[in-house]
Amino acid sequence: MKNIFLLLLIFFFLFQGISSAEYYKWEDENGNVNITDYPPPVKSAQNIEVHKSETKDDASQSAESSPKQSGKPSPGNAKAETKKSNEVILYMTSWCPYCKMAADFFRSRNIPFTEYDIEKDRAAAERKKQLDSKSGVPFAIINGQPIHGYSPGAYEKALQ
Repeated sequence: MKNIFLLLLIFFFLFQGISSAEYYKWEDENGNVNITDYPPPVKSAQNIEVHKSETKDDASQSAESSPKQSGKPSPGNAKAETKKSNEVILYMTSWCPYCKMAADFFRSRNIPFTEYDIEKDRAAAERKKQLDSKSGVPFAIINGQPIHGYSPGAYEKALQ
């Protein structure tokens, strides 16, 4: 009985990396290319491609081979960059999950932004305190419009 349990345990660890997942690559009405693990909005999506990833290892290898994303748009997406230049400043902390979602929101749309960690940068913390009487993060300033918290709808509205 112990041998069967040990054998099952070995198989579990050997095959734990195998998974199947779909991701969607689509272009929105502004010409931005988006890659998500959920289907795109019906009204705004064009050129929809559905990709199926067979293993977790394939996804990690492709992520390692591609350059790491920053807040700046990639050179290949100059179309989105030339349409409209937005000024985005994000005050955040390293441990805040909503701050990470806010940063991912801008990265996924190739919108350049400047981020300040208010726990590591005292000058940034002072600037935020002068701009905002509330203490919470994330705090974004998009084209001069202050936005408290993670709010994709408010971000979209300020970017227009």
